Amino acid sequence: AEVEIRLKQLIKELNIEDKVRFTGLIDAKELPQHLKNANVLALARPDNIQAKYGFPTKLGEYLATGNPVVVTKVGEIPLYLKDKETAFLSEPNNPQNLAYVLEYVISNPEKAKRVGREGLSLTNSRFSSKFQTECALNFIRGSI
Repeated sequence: AEVEIRLKQLIKELNIEDKVRFTGLIDAKELPQHLKNANVLALARPDNIQAKYGFPTKLGEYLATGNPVVVTKVGEIPLYLKDKETAFLSEPNNPQNLAYVLEYVISNPEKAKRVGREGLSLTNSRFSSKFQTECALNFIRGSI
């Protein structure tokens, strides 16, 4: 509650009240539509041991919307996503860089749309269940 009060005060000071909306809890059934309606989706992961060894499911969900995605370069993320091609990558633990990348995305809507479409294309190919099943089967066949 205290954080929300401070955020609302900052939003007022920055005169961006018409650009920020607090929704409160969103029903799980409504969440996909909220994600789809977003102009940009951001996932700021810290550079820690949890983030170092994996690829967040949420990131796949964000990419699947076809919207531009801003995410920090941690763990396996840079192995799969290319900056300004399939997503917009920012430096971990660097709020100034995250803000810069977000501003870039907002200031370049055509580029952002193209990158969002490429992120969606990636989810429909390399991240698809068919592709992943084939990779698993090839791995199993190779180890027999």
